[in-house]
Amino acid sequence: ALPIYTGGGLGAVYGYSIDLTWDPAVITATAGDFAKPAGGAFSTTTWFIPQIIAAGHARIDAALPGGSAGTTADDLFKVSFTAVGTPDFATSALTLTLNYFRDQNNVPLTSFTPANGQVNVDLVAPAVTGVANYNSTPASTDDYLTNTDALSLLATVSDGDPAFAIGDIQADLSGFGGSATAAPASYVGTTATWTVASATCSPADGTVTVTVTGTDPLGNSANGTDTIIADNTPPAAV
Repeated sequence: ALPIYTGGGLGAVYGYSIDLTWDPAVITATAGDFAKPAGGAFSTTTWFIPQIIAAGHARIDAALPGGSAGTTADDLFKVSFTAVGTPDFATSALTLTLNYFRDQNNVPLTSFTPANGQVNVDLVAPAVTGVANYNSTPASTDDYLTNTDALSLLATVSDGDPAFAIGDIQADLSGFGGSATAAPASYVGTTATWTVASATCSPADGTVTVTVTGTDPLGNSANGTDTIIADNTPPAAV
């Protein structure tokens, strides 16, 4: 997280006091997790004092030395949070209280507006279960597949992130002549479904493995697999 002064206040900033609050049940931070920004006017100041007021509440005070130019738009500080536990998906609001901004003469500046934020925490990958191939061709078995057979693939895929959707799921259908990153034809509830109208088996004879992958919006990924036997060689004549 990086609070940034984007301008709009009445004058160049030489000092500030900002309170930051968050949900301590979701994320934590100590005074040592607050630091000066990597660049800008406040990156080299020697007067930078973060302190923890209470659980989920910090105050950051900083000032520029005499003779500096001040700033009219800059990074102010940065902070690194640590997740509490291993949430599948949780959020914490970040709320800024602007105690004061001051100019080079230590006179208060006005017309500053906080831009609050949010931290999303997700340390659990999607669950991908029940991956199963079904041969849809009449008089065929789900255990075997030949070229031109139609088949369907089903998988149960779920995640705690409410933004998780059909675009976060894909299947490797290259063993059936399809895309290696095929999106489901449908995703209803937690059931993802793919269909192949006419298979081209690879290998032509042997085990074909299909992999379903779910990747949540924060990048956690998991997969599940199923196999089916390709058989395109007729028995030898006796």
